[in-house]
Amino acid sequence: MDRKRLVADRFKRIWSVVEFISETPGLTRKELADHFALSERQLQADLNVIRDEMALPLTRIHGYRFADTRQSDRTVKDLTLRDLHTLFLVVARASEDPSIPKDAFADFVAKLPNAFPPSLQPLVRKTLCPYSADEFGPTPEVYAHLAEALIRHRPVKLNYPPRNTIGYLTEPIVDPEILLRHKSSWYLIGRCHQRKRDVMFCLDGVDSVSFDL
Repeated sequence: MDRKRLVADRFKRIWSVVEFISETPGLTRKELADHFALSERQLQADLNVIRDEMALPLTRIHGYRFADTRQSDRTVKDLTLRDLHTLFLVVARASEDPSIPKDAFADFVAKLPNAFPPSLQPLVRKTLCPYSADEFGPTPEVYAHLAEALIRHRPVKLNYPPRNTIGYLTEPIVDPEILLRHKSSWYLIGRCHQRKRDVMFCLDGVDSVSFDL
């Protein structure tokens, strides 16, 4: 099997474990391994990636679960990925409103990720955090568009700067499936129209994202 395909497939499985733990907290390692038809050793390797390389707050307290520091008596339901693009638009417009105190606005934006489930909070912070023109990597708008594409099941075109590398796609068209952080980078997993298979794309060098029409 092609190495890139193998990497994409493994991370698709790991993200399935993330979603399953988020939805069904409290299961043991054996129960999780049985559910995904893995050995406990394989499952533990995936758990290590989730905690150490994806930096998600995985804990083992009465089974595996994601640590949640939010108040348990809250009455507002969790925000979901579907809400992220709307919040991005609201935050972007509010940031240009001179009538809103800058300090109060910054404090408000800093609290927004806590309204999402722990597994989504890294993506929310990446999408809503302030961005400097001197920073390396995609702007928050790229992540907001990718989140929107995931929800709407719409193909996207990733626009990379031109390179001389043979075989390197500068405008891959992708049916997005998973958006995740691994170590210091963010990746999009999805079916590449040009390659006709699942591919894991690093987003570090993406200039922009456009919806393929």
